[in-house]
Amino acid sequence: MKSRWITHKDKRIFIADFSELNDSINSIHSELTAVIETLSHEPRDSVLALTDVHYTYATDIRSLITLLKESFPKLNLYVKKRAMVGLSRRRRYLIPLIQPLTGSKRYCMFDTRGEALDWLASERSKEICIMEKMITNKEILFPVNDKELKGILTHPNSNGPCAAIILLHGSDRSGRDDPYYAAHAESLVRSGFAVLRYDGPGWGGGSSGGSGFETLEYRTEEAIAAVKYLQSRPDIKPNAVGLWGVSQGGWVCQMAAASYDGVAFIIPVSGPGVTPAEQEVYRVEEESWAAGFSKDEIDKAVLMRRLMVDIILSAPRYREVNRFDSRRLGRGLWNELTELTYSADPVDLVTEHGEIIEVLQGIQNECWTKFLHLDEALPMLESFPPQAWERVKTQMRAVMEVNPVDFLTRVRCPVLAIFGENDTSVPVEKSVALYKQYLREAGNKAFTIKIFPKASHTLRVDGEFAQGYFDLMVDWLGNLPIE
Repeated sequence: MKSRWITHKDKRIFIADFSELNDSINSIHSELTAVIETLSHEPRDSVLALTDVHYTYATDIRSLITLLKESFPKLNLYVKKRAMVGLSRRRRYLIPLIQPLTGSKRYCMFDTRGEALDWLASERSKEICIMEKMITNKEILFPVNDKELKGILTHPNSNGPCAAIILLHGSDRSGRDDPYYAAHAESLVRSGFAVLRYDGPGWGGGSSGGSGFETLEYRTEEAIAAVKYLQSRPDIKPNAVGLWGVSQGGWVCQMAAASYDGVAFIIPVSGPGVTPAEQEVYRVEEESWAAGFSKDEIDKAVLMRRLMVDIILSAPRYREVNRFDSRRLGRGLWNELTELTYSADPVDLVTEHGEIIEVLQGIQNECWTKFLHLDEALPMLESFPPQAWERVKTQMRAVMEVNPVDFLTRVRCPVLAIFGENDTSVPVEKSVALYKQYLREAGNKAFTIKIFPKASHTLRVDGEFAQGYFDLMVDWLGNLPIE
């Protein structure tokens, strides 16, 4: 049985752990049976219970509801107060099916386990916590150049127009229904702000047939288009629309705020203060160390990532160190890529494209290539004809050469920059120093920088959002000088 008792704030709480049960009704039934057996030894109406359903998806809803109908009358005998985490926005349609089964002891839904445990340990038994009673969600469309993108506008139920914040994805571009962004929408709406999250081109709402290779300049146009769309709505305050962006979305925040005065504020989360080229090399090295690779394996991975950067750049930045490491590491396909990257003679781009693919195919089964993401890079390189390599290379160069110094030095709106101490994707200390330097050069005194201890790139600690992460943003938004 995964489920267990814990103590939180001197309260004994039972974790009914149904997370990651991989769409198996049998697994859910087995865990539920064990839970009922455990609780049957407790006094009636005494148990504080937290149900965790993260990453558990039951496609056979009829069988699930039948199982719950059989089980809840037994559970209700012993449960005093119950909370649930892990029910993402896309599965909230289950709420009206589940709640009637719980009797008077209804579930309260929370974004994080910490919030749920705090509520269970408190005396607030009559708190209204079903998000659907406090907010509305509207399907929207907004234009970006020749495309239309679909989004969800999460709106607080309040009178009159309100401020708004737009969520910008990282490079994953995982879509508006991703639980990570749904959790942010439901938490940030507590600040009284409307929250927009949207699909990128080629996702379930994009009118584009495929996203292609996106430059950060395009993503900036997209973000500004979203701001202008919200500013045109009568239920949104036009002077109070800002941006939140994670990882790559952090660069987009910087670029949009520098380019368009209509951006009222930005919240870059794990948004690098360095170029994408430098960030990528750092990521491969740090993630390889964290995974326990040997120094020799890490040196090979970092060399290959630096070479993959330099073959794109118009002015290679790692020439000397790459040549040195290529010789030091001895015979290997890195020698061929080094020669190709720094050849004194002009290289035919069609030939270059083919040779890059051959090198990457030759190393793809080496364990140390894990964080080079060749499972994504190779299909991308093979997806277009060699004649298109010059155009794709130009687009990739435009991404790699983006430098925050060109944008943060022009950002004058309020900034809340958030980082995780254990981020293996972004050089946190260097980024924090550069944010401070560049924003001061801009004459910007309205910035706050926060590093959350032990938090990851996505601001999680042990799988949960860092304690105080959402509260920080809600409080900061609530104190913005916006009328």
